[in-house]
Amino acid sequence: MRTGGASNGTPTFGDGFQEHHVANFHPTVKPVALTEYLARLLLPPARPLPRRLLVPFCGSGSEILGALKAGWDEVLGIDNNADYLQIAQARIGNAERIALENQREPEIKPFRLPDSTGQEKKP
Repeated sequence: MRTGGASNGTPTFGDGFQEHHVANFHPTVKPVALTEYLARLLLPPARPLPRRLLVPFCGSGSEILGALKAGWDEVLGIDNNADYLQIAQARIGNAERIALENQREPEIKPFRLPDSTGQEKKP
C-alpha cells in the first residue's frame, strides 16, 4: 500500500494506486491481496443465483474490495461510521476507474448503496 506524505506514513485511498493521496485514517487497513485470498477460500462454485457475501464492520472496504476481486457477485458492507463508508466507496470507485483506464475488464463490479427501501440506487 502506498502511503501519504513523505513522513507521515498514512495509508491512502486506492490501495497502491498513486493517483489519489487522500488519507485513509481507518486504524486497521488490511492488504487487499490478503482479503482477496481469504474471500476466494469462501467463494462457492458458480451457480444461477448470485453468490452474496455480507461484510459486517466493513470499515474502509478492504474486505469488500478483496471479495469483489475474488469473484463474489454481490458484496454488502455494513459499518456504523459514515466516514469509513465514504472511504470504502472512494476505494471501490478508484479501483473501477483504474480498470477502465487500463482498458480491461474491471475486476470488480460497480458498487451501489441501497436506498431506504432496500433497492439499489440507480446512477
